[in-house]
Amino acid sequence: MKKNLIDFYNHAKKVCIAEGFQKEIQMVEDRKFEQINSTYFFREYAWVVISSGISNKAAISVFTKLMDTRNIDVVKHPGKNKALKKADYNYLDWFFHLQKCDTDEERIEFIQTLPYMGPATSYHLARNIGIDVAKPDRHLVRIAEHFNYIDVQQMCKDISSQTGDRIGTVDIILWRVMQLTKGTILEMPNVKSL
Repeated sequence: MKKNLIDFYNHAKKVCIAEGFQKEIQMVEDRKFEQINSTYFFREYAWVVISSGISNKAAISVFTKLMDTRNIDVVKHPGKNKALKKADYNYLDWFFHLQKCDTDEERIEFIQTLPYMGPATSYHLARNIGIDVAKPDRHLVRIAEHFNYIDVQQMCKDISSQTGDRIGTVDIILWRVMQLTKGTILEMPNVKSL
């Protein structure tokens, strides 16, 4: 086990908690696919589509407008608007299909067929609906490379197995600390790679 990675993760978790993100961490830790409903699925699908490729701050603004107005046309990006309209019509069928899948791998494969779901966004949605995976976004890829991992999932699984936190929880803590520090946490003298 890469001890420095576990030390880094534990430090990252402390930073996130000190910055007031305990509730977010606990929410991801507690979320299980078997406990969500179709409305929650649609909400998380909308969040992932909206947040794709834009800052968290901008995504929150657009998402809040959508949830407040229930009008998909507040989403101005043509591709995202089209995907959300298709989801609005089909999300019950999509959710029912996900419930019928036998494995998380099958669920992720199905998610990848949905509009606006690519390799990273499919894992983002999967994590957000309680499937215990990590989103291989640029922040986690950077951390994985720093600690000599070629696979974000494996890095997060290794941390999970050592800490007892879910893979999705590891993901949100690592993402959040990179967001909070603008990635500079990896440049600190006490953050060493192996």
